Amino acid sequence: MLLLDKEGFFDCNQATLKLLKTENKADITAHPGSLSPEFQPDGRRSREKAIEKIKQAYTDGFHRFEWLHQDRQGNNFWTDVSLTVVPFENRDIIFTVWRDISAIKKLEHLLRDEREQLLVTLRSIGDAVITTDLDRQVILMNRVAEKLTGWQQAEARGRNVNEILTLINGETGAPADNPLNQAISQGVILELAENTILRSKNGHEFKIADSASPIRDEKSEIIGGVLVFRDVTIREQMQDEVLKLRKLESVGRLAGGIAHDFNNLLTGIMGNIEISTFQLAPEQKNILGNLTKALNASKRAADLTQKLLTFAKGGEPIKAAAAIGEIIRDSAEFSLLGSKIALSLALPENLWAAEVDAGQISQVIQNLVINSVQAMPDGGTIFINCKNINTNSSELTGLPLKPGPYLKISVRDQGDGIDLELHEKIFDPFFTTKNEGSGLGLSVIHSIIMKHNGYISINSQPDLFTEFNIFLPALGVISDKPQETISKTEPPVVASRILVMDDEDLVREILTEILTTVGYEVEAVSDGQQALEIYQQQKFAVVIMDLTIPGGMGGRETIEFLKDFDPQVKAIVSSGYANDPIVAEYEKYGFCGFLNKPYIVEDLLKLIKRVLTD
Repeated sequence: MLLLDKEGFFDCNQATLKLLKTENKADITAHPGSLSPEFQPDGRRSREKAIEKIKQAYTDGFHRFEWLHQDRQGNNFWTDVSLTVVPFENRDIIFTVWRDISAIKKLEHLLRDEREQLLVTLRSIGDAVITTDLDRQVILMNRVAEKLTGWQQAEARGRNVNEILTLINGETGAPADNPLNQAISQGVILELAENTILRSKNGHEFKIADSASPIRDEKSEIIGGVLVFRDVTIREQMQDEVLKLRKLESVGRLAGGIAHDFNNLLTGIMGNIEISTFQLAPEQKNILGNLTKALNASKRAADLTQKLLTFAKGGEPIKAAAAIGEIIRDSAEFSLLGSKIALSLALPENLWAAEVDAGQISQVIQNLVINSVQAMPDGGTIFINCKNINTNSSELTGLPLKPGPYLKISVRDQGDGIDLELHEKIFDPFFTTKNEGSGLGLSVIHSIIMKHNGYISINSQPDLFTEFNIFLPALGVISDKPQETISKTEPPVVASRILVMDDEDLVREILTEILTTVGYEVEAVSDGQQALEIYQQQKFAVVIMDLTIPGGMGGRETIEFLKDFDPQVKAIVSSGYANDPIVAEYEKYGFCGFLNKPYIVEDLLKLIKRVLTD
């Protein structure tokens, strides 16, 4: 206790002297507003504050506050100060009571640090966390919970958790039970039911997984509950897409197997047709015409198998010089069959040829056209333009392309367009703006173009159009369209021995007949082991090997043994799997050339001639 008047300090009790660690009242002689610095550690500013509080006490008759003091030994301590004005001997004095609250302040500081540490921990947790009291009223929320629920902690605190957390059964659409209610009432840890959807304050929906637990004090009494949950929407989507990919892989393997067997059959069919033409007399022109039609139909069947192989998604592109205009026209028109979308093509006659995988480029055009059709449900026009781009063209400036001539293919629709912020994600695997779809179409397109050493970009304006621009390396010359007719074959360069290895009887028979007809000596075997044995007995000018031999040694293994025995061996790899990486990079594996089944006699003999003369 300390007594003051308007003149200053005039008395105190022993408790005050003990608090200030002094035995002499003379040490406390000044008015509180002008106490010495050891009592007022903030200096002048503290004295001014003290004077204000004394004035407040004289005005109101009573004033209470907390104050930081310093004793005579230089130690700081907190006090709870109350100033009461009382009349005494014809004057007003201030009856001052000090209470040391340093221990309380220290505890408050510890609690504040603990709370701050708790909040930092909650903010750092990747899952959403909500704690409540026994009445299910929200006490704390971390930032992840704020983001998912759409509620800020300040506005959510004190509200019932069921108001903050709107849960829906994803299968029925009915409201779902909050597991926190049962966790608190029964004192057990509960998992959220599967297919639970969280609808946020702003209407967004997330598929979540969570657990609810009761909060107990040191006496194991339940004092509240905690709900921990996380957004599993993306994870579920990824799992679905992985399942779809596995299904696609299974179907792809099936498609590849069917295409392989079908190509073997077509090789026999087409070979026999061509052999038949060699045996025709000149006056049998009508039969030759029918055989030509049959051969052309077989080629179209071969195109169908190529589509199956493209669907199977295997290996690197098998590139060959091709007329891009024809690929674009055929692919776009085929994709628009039965639709109400108009097609506008601008394909100049002087378009350069390009070395491409015709099947894969056809897939690119078809996918882009199908996307455009889906973007225009009410109809419209798709504009496809193609033009030559010289190496010094400004259109190539800034693009990650090597110098050289290019073909620019533009596919433009009149749909709703794609927002600018989505342009960077549009080629990402699994990204899609559609309610249904795998999100793989554009990523596959991007992969194909990159493997062709090209570039693809998007240009779009919302509510107006979307345009994809493709740049493909060009050969710089105009392509000559091959005629679909049967031509007589040239005789061999020299009478040479050829070894044929294929597991299909039909293929071995037709190759033997074709090659012997034009003057070659032929030995035919069914697997790699037989090929090795016969090659070690007698040399062959050329070996034609099937890549895949079910249950036996195929072309890849056989060429390695042949190279060890004869480093100069000349081998041609043949396969019905046209997109196999070994076929795409045949030289890397020791082959001199490749034949994609089915093939025509002219291509076969030209390749043998090249291998023999190189």
